[in-house]
Amino acid sequence: MGRSDKHSVLLRRLADAQHDKEWAGLGQGVDERTMAPLVALGLAEEASRGDRAELSAKAGHPVRWAVRLTDDGWDALAYARVRAAPGTAAPGPELKTVLLRPSELEAVRRYWR
Repeated sequence: MGRSDKHSVLLRRLADAQHDKEWAGLGQGVDERTMAPLVALGLAEEASRGDRAELSAKAGHPVRWAVRLTDDGWDALAYARVRAAPGTAAPGPELKTVLLRPSELEAVRRYWR
């Protein structure tokens, strides 16, 4: 399993843990150690002290740590799903070259690091 494949697995795990909530925490199958690579790449972010205080107030108990996907993380997850989808057997005339804007290309580069 390559590095980007491992990141894809982590991205899917975090997205599943996050569900429709804004943050995922320790009780949802994610922890600081396993999510550290995504945080280091900017694909996920840890909750700030203020965010944790707000989450603690909502949950009714202290929240020591929480994480969520960043916009780049959601983009990388979408890209990983498309990349994993089966392609066409042979390239046909309907395929064309697609030009990416620098910001789009940067998201792809960040995922491949």
